[in-house]
Amino acid sequence: MIKMVCKIISSYHNDRFLGSHRALLYYAHIIAVIHGIGFILQGNTTFDAFLKYAIMNQDAWHSGLPALSVFNMALVIGIFTTALTILSVYIFTIYPRSAWNWLLTLLIFLFGGGFVFFFISTMVHISLMIGKKDQRIKQSLFAEILLIGLLNWVWASWLFGWMFPDVMKRMSMVLFILFDITIPFTILFSLHISRSRDKVSKK
Repeated sequence: MIKMVCKIISSYHNDRFLGSHRALLYYAHIIAVIHGIGFILQGNTTFDAFLKYAIMNQDAWHSGLPALSVFNMALVIGIFTTALTILSVYIFTIYPRSAWNWLLTLLIFLFGGGFVFFFISTMVHISLMIGKKDQRIKQSLFAEILLIGLLNWVWASWLFGWMFPDVMKRMSMVLFILFDITIPFTILFSLHISRSRDKVSKK
């Protein structure tokens, strides 16, 4: 575990482009783990539809968006989602462009990782596929600020959800579009723009 953390820090300093992608993907995986834990805590609860809520209180803003799962029992959903998410983080940390990352992303989504996880992970993998392996750039300050804000949103969103549940519930769709689609896309787009400018300046 310590070696993996050291590898993450080292890779970020050595390659800000790849390091930012890793940080963004870890954000998505944290959300998937939260889904998994939420399902595990529901124990033997069963669902009748493909869409399930990771939190039993469906009025809570955190579970305003259901997760898709091919399994019906909450405990099974939670175990598979959590285990595959941890495996996915390990493989991505060591082999960021492995084909297994695409497969694990799809499996986690189908098992109950949630739509937010899937959207962000897909954007990250597409961005890495577009980018070349041998280029290193300086970090985009704009992307770095957005990334820090996004990582802080993991705990801040739950704090605000606890303090202002009704307000957060009404804003859930806006927050989803902003923090789970717009900001991640903007971070990746900014990194590619910064990379293009760096390439031009070197010429």
